[in-house]
Amino acid sequence: MAAETVTVERHGPVLRVRMNRPDKLNAQHPTLITELDAAFAAGAADADVRVIVLSGQGRAFSEPIRRQSPAPAQPAEADDRPGARALRGGGPHARLHV
Repeated sequence: MAAETVTVERHGPVLRVRMNRPDKLNAQHPTLITELDAAFAAGAADADVRVIVLSGQGRAFSEPIRRQSPAPAQPAEADDRPGARALRGGGPHARLHV
């Protein structure tokens, strides 16, 4: 997976997904979110992946998105990002509600 803000490593049944924006304290960003969704979807689709570990490179796990005004809340059912759908799908994988 070629990504600019996320690194993905596979160690047997463990998929390690690392946010890689240490200079920005791994702050949430549209590109980062898209790449995380893709990594989670790929892990959820792989029957040999049993666990996905999410971490952040550097001294901070993650800094939230800074907004001028709060975004409107959406129910989980309205979340149509590929990774969110895949991980709520069930199967032998642990569920992650995004």
